[in-house]
Amino acid sequence: MRPSRRNKTFLSQWLLLASVTMIAACNITPPPRQPASRPVAIEPATPATGTATATPLEPDTAATSPWDYIAMARRSSGVERQRHLLDAIAGFLDLGQSATARTLIEQVRAEPLMPALQARTQVLLARSYFQEQQYERVEATLQPLAGSAGLDADSAAQVMMLRARAMAALGRVDAALHLLTAREPLLQAEADVADNQDTIWRMLAQLDADQLTALRADAARQTLAQWADLALLSQRFGWNPHELRQQLERWRSLYPSHPASRVLIPDTLAKLGSNLTEYRKVALLLPLTSGFGAAAQAVYDGFSMMYEADSNPRKPEVTLYDTGENAELVGFYYQAAVRDGAELVLGPLGKVAVDALVAGTELTVPTLMLGNTDSTLGGRRNVFQFGLSPEDEARQVARRAFDEGHRVAAVLYPETDWGVRQRAAFTTRWEALGGTLAESSVYQVQGQDHSQTIELMLNLDESETRHRELQRLIGHDLEFVPKRREDLDFIFMIARSDQGRLLKPQINFYKGQDLPVYAISQVFGGGDAVKDIDLDGVIFGDMPWLLQDSGVIQSIREDLPQGNKYRDDALDRLFALGIDSYQMLFRLEAMKTNPQLEFHGTTGTLSLAPDGTITRRLDWARFVDGQPEPLGWDAALANNADGSRP
Repeated sequence: MRPSRRNKTFLSQWLLLASVTMIAACNITPPPRQPASRPVAIEPATPATGTATATPLEPDTAATSPWDYIAMARRSSGVERQRHLLDAIAGFLDLGQSATARTLIEQVRAEPLMPALQARTQVLLARSYFQEQQYERVEATLQPLAGSAGLDADSAAQVMMLRARAMAALGRVDAALHLLTAREPLLQAEADVADNQDTIWRMLAQLDADQLTALRADAARQTLAQWADLALLSQRFGWNPHELRQQLERWRSLYPSHPASRVLIPDTLAKLGSNLTEYRKVALLLPLTSGFGAAAQAVYDGFSMMYEADSNPRKPEVTLYDTGENAELVGFYYQAAVRDGAELVLGPLGKVAVDALVAGTELTVPTLMLGNTDSTLGGRRNVFQFGLSPEDEARQVARRAFDEGHRVAAVLYPETDWGVRQRAAFTTRWEALGGTLAESSVYQVQGQDHSQTIELMLNLDESETRHRELQRLIGHDLEFVPKRREDLDFIFMIARSDQGRLLKPQINFYKGQDLPVYAISQVFGGGDAVKDIDLDGVIFGDMPWLLQDSGVIQSIREDLPQGNKYRDDALDRLFALGIDSYQMLFRLEAMKTNPQLEFHGTTGTLSLAPDGTITRRLDWARFVDGQPEPLGWDAALANNADGSRP
């Protein structure tokens, strides 16, 4: 039964889209980039002495600066000197200076080393290879350390994680998963076990049903095969929490000794919440008969699809209110919903309507607004905002670029309100992180030729000026190859898909083809691979609904009647917002109680910020041959740039 189009329509049932929730791995922020590498002069080594013992890979003293450790090495000798040098190498790797680190590694490796220091040197060498994306060399360097007497259990676990990350980056998911399952017995702390299982689960979630079925059939690796069986259950029933809860409990009774039965499943059951939401009556406010009717319809279709598929008999009663064209009247509908007994209001949709509601109406019941407002909510505990904010995406670009070791940015943005807001959001976050904005260049949205803007941004005009001046002084023509500025680490290109298809080829033409280019989700217009070839190389963040085709998302797309209704349509993102808006009904109270709680929805990994905003952590992709290629394998593992710090 689909609700009718009256202003007031009753939904008697809804579905909880349940996707397994996880605690995110620790995010280690690299320190600010240091000056360019300098020559490192170290005194000749004093032969190492001492007993070969298993020693943790952590440095002996608190890190300050790699140059401090070099100074300490110059004042010491023997094993102490070598330890300080290894601490310095680790510091340079933390700063992303793999070339300097490798120079020191070669010096250390030329000396006699006790087994523990030999092992640590090899791990540091592997980290340098990882930073340079030489993943095969990571495995070749670390594989001989398996079972080494120079590693204690904690250090061995770190080595296995770094190897797993290299295998994942190479697409060898079986090998990565095998390493992760094998490392768990080495972990002592409950939190470390939970993180390891979380990592396994995130990797499994990126596999499709055929890949999981193949893993489940591997009798030689029983633990991993049972993990795959559990993942298949989650994929099949993840959108139906009532059935998923029963399936998880049944699986745990069949495999009580499996690691997941001890940690992951209890945690998942707790985060699924109650079968019955805290709210018995819910009002839904959408402008179905307005200029935004198509967007409202997509949101509505997302959750009504889930409503029709729901098998849980214990669901809230939901009333739909069509708020119409005039956003100023949204307060009237809100008050009518409260008078009718609504215990939670979901909506209105869009910034204009949300601003009008916040400005003119006392919000007396828990309210989840489908849009973001600039108004101060005054710390009201029961008012929440959940939208697809481009500004938030711009801030995530800053975080992503900084975590990948970039420190000097250029921004290319349109001279529109939309572009100015993205630039401001990015710049504020970027500079707060410690990054430098070296250039901020405006382009005209209606223009086709952006060469002058890009030339100025990359300082090619200065290169041409120097060429002409030199020719004038010498008195004859000189062969000339223009050279762009070399201080930039990346470009943040604020553009929709049609604009990006013009800008990226021109960036390439004007000597910027080797510069990483980042963008927000609007650069992906929805699957026109022929046109999107012009975006090749662009890295962007977007929701899992558009970038993934496995796990629960695959099940929704394939098993529910309307799952593909908006596929390759710009409204597909709003369809996903409708799906996740439904999930939030069952999560809000738990998330208020536990700020660390997050779950993986179709629009991103969702969590509740202190100001009441539902934040979305995006997935990431790079355009390859006109198609977005998810950057997911290594992201499913540790978030720090080059593995656990040895």
